[in-house]
Amino acid sequence: MDFDTSLLRRYRGDRRRLTEFLFSSGFVREVQTAAGTTTSYTTIDFDSISTDCVLDCIRSGDVLDVSQATDRYSNEAVLPIMDGDTFYLQTLTESAGSPPHRVPPSLPLENGKSVESFNIEKKYYEATGRLPCPHTGITEPENGTHEGVLDDDLRESAYEVFLSCMLFFRPEIVAAESRNMKKRSKLFSILKSRREKNCPESEYLETPWNILHAIRTQMQISESVDAFIRRRLVILVSDKSLEQIDIPSISLALLTGVTRSIFTDEKHFVHWRNRQANVLEEILCSDNHKIEKKALRAALEKIRNLQEWDFKMSTSERDDILLSVDHLAASISSMPGRFGVDGETRYWTSCYHMNCMLYEKLLFGLFDILEDCTLIEEAGEILKLLKLTWPVLGITEKLHHSLFSWVLFQQFHATEEQKLLEYAVREVGRAFDVDSCSPKEIAYLRSLVCFGVAGNETRLNVIQSIFSSISSWCDSKLQDYHLYFDQVYLYLVMTY
Repeated sequence: MDFDTSLLRRYRGDRRRLTEFLFSSGFVREVQTAAGTTTSYTTIDFDSISTDCVLDCIRSGDVLDVSQATDRYSNEAVLPIMDGDTFYLQTLTESAGSPPHRVPPSLPLENGKSVESFNIEKKYYEATGRLPCPHTGITEPENGTHEGVLDDDLRESAYEVFLSCMLFFRPEIVAAESRNMKKRSKLFSILKSRREKNCPESEYLETPWNILHAIRTQMQISESVDAFIRRRLVILVSDKSLEQIDIPSISLALLTGVTRSIFTDEKHFVHWRNRQANVLEEILCSDNHKIEKKALRAALEKIRNLQEWDFKMSTSERDDILLSVDHLAASISSMPGRFGVDGETRYWTSCYHMNCMLYEKLLFGLFDILEDCTLIEEAGEILKLLKLTWPVLGITEKLHHSLFSWVLFQQFHATEEQKLLEYAVREVGRAFDVDSCSPKEIAYLRSLVCFGVAGNETRLNVIQSIFSSISSWCDSKLQDYHLYFDQVYLYLVMTY
């Protein structure tokens, strides 16, 4: 590479004159070339041998092998160009100042990682080429998460919440869905007539069924289960006495009237029903209010019991159990929110960890299931629709941007797609650019407490934990570079 910097040219000229002086002064005991020992230095290219190698031979009194000195120079050529305490950039030959003087962290690291966890990270890097992605602590809240709520359960429950909010907050969609249940063939003519009338809501109703189909596909919900969910939720939201919708009311509505024939096999049916019971337990028992939790858990255990629920109980007995759970859920739903935020419910704070994880699952649904580094075409429309879930899941604009940045960052870490990192940085900026929150919203966000990152017992709120996790990962990439970048990788980076 051609360097025009006068300082660098002077450095190389001084280096050549030093090498020539060392050879001509007789300090080198013996010089060995490919042809053998030589005393003539006219054939030696002083610009392509390592001066440090010559000095080492002079100090030790060893024979200088020109081929070894040339190889050493070639190996050192891939390293940053140094001049004492100053180094030069490959893309910009102006002096960039002195390199870092900070000593790399020793083991165990100061950020709380043990030697064992550090070695695990190193092995993970050697196997995958990436550092393990950090955790925010959201998945390990103070209240914990029911061991029966699995990752796939969260995904399916997230879809149910999304569809419920679509039907509840957009009654025109309910009307269309009701007509669809009666006579599907008339659906598109109805939508067309609405668009022709320039209804204010027509923009939001533009191809809603295509959007819903895309979401259902992304969330991996079967058509038969989806049809059942829609039927039950349309009945739920059509109840004029229903003032607000929440996750317990959704699960109870789905448990009512469910039959084995809807599912492909009995195992899937039992797992689906147990999931609803697990979600109810997680949501209702997370609240610190002194409800009859013992009676609640006993009722939910009967729902999980295949023999007792399906064969021993009558229909009226099953209805009584569901009604008792509904009464307990209603006692919590009727409580006011803690901070008086507009639209706040008790569930915003009592089960915030479930709310955040469900919303994360919806955001992960924006990525193509066949190409997880790519957002689907409908991502923009779906993001608009996701706002309908905010009143149920307790999501604010600031919290949305923070969670979306975290999801994008995790997807970038898994796929190493550079655009996803750019999107994540953009969402972080939007989270900080959100207009100043009201004191009530600030108090609400601060109450969403979880543990710090990397096993640290420090308590942070969700937003702090997300940004701390991203910062921790970046710090580990920078501070521990000497353990993750071998010479081959460094050579590739320097020659990229």
